Amino acid sequence: TTDGDSTLAQLSEVVFEVASSENLEELGPRVFFTGAKYVIDTLFALLTVRTNYSGAKLKENWLKECLKY
Repeated sequence: TTDGDSTLAQLSEVVFEVASSENLEELGPRVFFTGAKYVIDTLFALLTVRTNYSGAKLKENWLKECLKY
């Protein structure tokens, strides 16, 4: 049920609440941005591993130069 206070929920011993269509529409942008962040984080991790810098200072300088932060 989507409503934990519904008649069906009150008659049940165990209630599994599921998302309604309104809740799913609200989740759309969050799911998209979470997925996009995952892809960007993965690409960033691959990029930093492939550079194979040994010192933390070199990595920091490289990131500052490449990302301009």
